[in-house]
Amino acid sequence: MQNPLELFKRNRFASILQQHRKALKMSQNEMASCLANSHILFKNVTQSMISQWENAASEPPFIRRVGLAAFFLQPYQFDDNEQKILNKTFLNKTELDDSTLAYNYPVTRIEKTELHKLAAGDLALITHAHQKKYLETLEETLSYLDSKNPTVITFLHRTTIIGHYILDMPAANHIRVLSFLAINPACFIKMLDHFQQLSQEKIITFPMPDPTGEQFFSDIYFNRVVSPSAIPFFTGSHQQLYSNPFWKMIQQKNNLDFTRLRFEMLKTPRLSETVIK
Repeated sequence: MQNPLELFKRNRFASILQQHRKALKMSQNEMASCLANSHILFKNVTQSMISQWENAASEPPFIRRVGLAAFFLQPYQFDDNEQKILNKTFLNKTELDDSTLAYNYPVTRIEKTELHKLAAGDLALITHAHQKKYLETLEETLSYLDSKNPTVITFLHRTTIIGHYILDMPAANHIRVLSFLAINPACFIKMLDHFQQLSQEKIITFPMPDPTGEQFFSDIYFNRVVSPSAIPFFTGSHQQLYSNPFWKMIQQKNNLDFTRLRFEMLKTPRLSETVIK
């Protein structure tokens, strides 16, 4: 029986990194290539750098240590000094967390219909939610993106809509999401899983109004869509998103530590100087 792998932490980071790489039967060259292709923060990583990290000849900076843990879909155990950085960084925590919800309604049914065939009450609910989230009317969004006959996927708890996404297909191999909203994180993840199945082998376009999300999509090499819409849209391939280990860390593990730390590092120069160490 194999011993369980250690969790990532600064103390013994070199040996822990090597443990996790070898557990996946991944060479240092393969790891360097995968890192570089998965996130812009690691674009210049080489086999030599990984060798130095694993032999404790050099230590990756804090942000990369957290990122390397995320690459292996593992949490990072912060020491006291690192935790102080986090406490300053994550005052406005936005990770997917159900703990503060009084009512956490599960999805009991999923329905699909053309937007113009939606019941008037449901349409009013969805258009109101869209405008509140995106600060742009749904009609404006559809007009800006020249969407003619979109489809809406609704996620319901019994008879009540608790999430939706609206999509169209500008081309046979391209699915474009025009609106994506959920009442709670559990529904949000359910919607992501549903879209993952629907969009296989397609080019995907996705709205991302949150600044942290904008940075993340740029970091994983998605392209910003040029449009008159105030909503930031990003486009890339299905495989590019759903095979990306940093996206898996969010979708599967509900952990945004690396994503949020990366955003705050870029936004706050003083913090950036701190996380280099």
